[in-house]
Amino acid sequence: MFTITSRACQIRVRLFIYIETSTEIFAKAKFELKCWEYTDPDFEGSSRNAVLGMSWNKKEDTFAVDSVRVENDYVITRRNILSVPQWIYMSRFIVPQAIITTVLGTEGRMNQEVPDDVRKCFLRWTQDLPLLEKARISRWLKGMSERVISCSLHTFCDASKMAFAAAGFPRYECSTCLKVQLDQAKTRVAPVKAVTISRLELLAATIGLN
Repeated sequence: MFTITSRACQIRVRLFIYIETSTEIFAKAKFELKCWEYTDPDFEGSSRNAVLGMSWNKKEDTFAVDSVRVENDYVITRRNILSVPQWIYMSRFIVPQAIITTVLGTEGRMNQEVPDDVRKCFLRWTQDLPLLEKARISRWLKGMSERVISCSLHTFCDASKMAFAAAGFPRYECSTCLKVQLDQAKTRVAPVKAVTISRLELLAATIGLN
């Protein structure tokens, strides 16, 4: 599947010319291009498509995680904890990664119930999963339709005893509003061996610098 942005083509005529030309070029090499999808602010009908386990809104050109529900009324075992994150694409959220690290570091059988503290932490995480449905991530760095007074690039770094992370985002100051947009983000689970928070913060700063 090929995805393109109709805004880059400026007008729909050029968009369909691009599709037709690309299809003809690839057909000469015996590659069949089909199932074209593109963004369109004036899209009519269903504007959501499933892409790599996420929902792509072709009208807003954003990604989202839909229908995140985990049943937690069963015995929490090591097998349950290791299998649940596989249901969700982009499952490397820092909390389950930390829980998984804890589970793998304990002894026991796969069907054995986990300790009570791990169980409570896992259940808290599953209760927060529906909040992901409210998050919308733009597929590309959009410009501003209003006059931009100033634009700056910010990097936020932080650490805890469980993990350290960094995120980069541009900040637009316009005449009527302020807007920030996520550009890049990266997280790392803290080492199993105890490390001071100060050192973890330096590691987070290294990620932000890179």
